[in-house]
Amino acid sequence: MKKKVSIIIILRAGKFAKNLYNLVPILKQQIEETKSLFSTELVLIHESNSPLEAPTEFSWCIYKNIPEKRGFAFNRNCGIDNSSGDICVFTDDDCIPQRDWLKNIVEPFKNEKIMGVMGNISIPKSNYLGNCISELGFPGGGNAGYRNMWKTDKNDFTDHLSTCTAAIRREVFSKLGKFNNSLIYGTEEGELSYRMAKAGMLIKFQESARVHHLPRDKLGSFVKWHIRRGRANYYFKKVVGNSSVQKFLKLRIWSCKNIFKKNMFNLKIIGIAILLFLSIILQQVGYISERKRDRKKEPNQDTK
Repeated sequence: MKKKVSIIIILRAGKFAKNLYNLVPILKQQIEETKSLFSTELVLIHESNSPLEAPTEFSWCIYKNIPEKRGFAFNRNCGIDNSSGDICVFTDDDCIPQRDWLKNIVEPFKNEKIMGVMGNISIPKSNYLGNCISELGFPGGGNAGYRNMWKTDKNDFTDHLSTCTAAIRREVFSKLGKFNNSLIYGTEEGELSYRMAKAGMLIKFQESARVHHLPRDKLGSFVKWHIRRGRANYYFKKVVGNSSVQKFLKLRIWSCKNIFKKNMFNLKIIGIAILLFLSIILQQVGYISERKRDRKKEPNQDTK
C-alpha cells in the first residue's frame, strides 16, 4: 500500500503572498512526478479573521482559514488536524522547493526507524546586507550550511528540524503530542525536535531535499526578526528548562565559530560580525521584554 503524504504550508495573515503563485505550481508538478511512489495532498492554512476563498488556481488544494495571531505552533497544528497523510511535510510560503524536493524528503522514510527528515536550505544572492544575513545560519542553516549550525553524525543523523523544509511521521504526533501551543513566537520545531531526541527518535538530514528561502535584505526586517526570536527563546526556556538551554548555548558558540571560519577571507566578514553581535543584543531585548510582560500576567503572589 502506497504511503500518503500531506504537504502543509502556513499562509501569513493578509493577501496571498506573491511567492505562493510560484510555489504552488512547482509543488503540483512534483506531486504529479511522484504519484507512482506515493499519493500527496497539499494543505494551505491561512491566517484570517474574515472568511477568504482560495484563488481558482489553488482550487485543487485543501484550503482552511484559521484565527489570526494564535502563534506558529497553533498554525502548524491546524495543518496537522486538517491533513490525513502518514507523513506530514512542511515548508513555508516564502520558500521555493528545488528539483525533486518532495521525492527526496520522503525517500528516507523507506527506513521505518526514521521518524523525521530535515531538508536543506539555501538563500539566493541579494544586496550586501542580505548576503551577510544569509550567512548567519537562519533559517535552517541558511547559507552558513546546516552542518555548520547543527551537529550531524557520519550517517547524517541529527537532532533538529526546521519547518522550512522538514517531514515528520504522523505517529510522532500520536506518541509525543503536536507542536507546543505556548510557543507562539517560534522555536516550536526546535522544541518538538528536542522531545523526539529525548524519546530516541531518529531524524535524518537529507541534503538533497533543498528549498530556496527568500532573502531577508532590510535592516528593519532583521531587527524585528531577532526581537521575535528573543521572545521565542523566553518561552522555549520555560518549556525545556535551564539545563537544556545550556546545551543550546554551547551549540550556538560552536556554530558562531564555524560561521567565522567559513567567511574568514570573505569581504562579508565585517558585516557578518556586526550582525552577529546585533542579533545577540536584539534577542536579549526580546527575551527581557517578554519576560517582563509574562510576569505581569502572573497572579499577584501577595496573600496578606
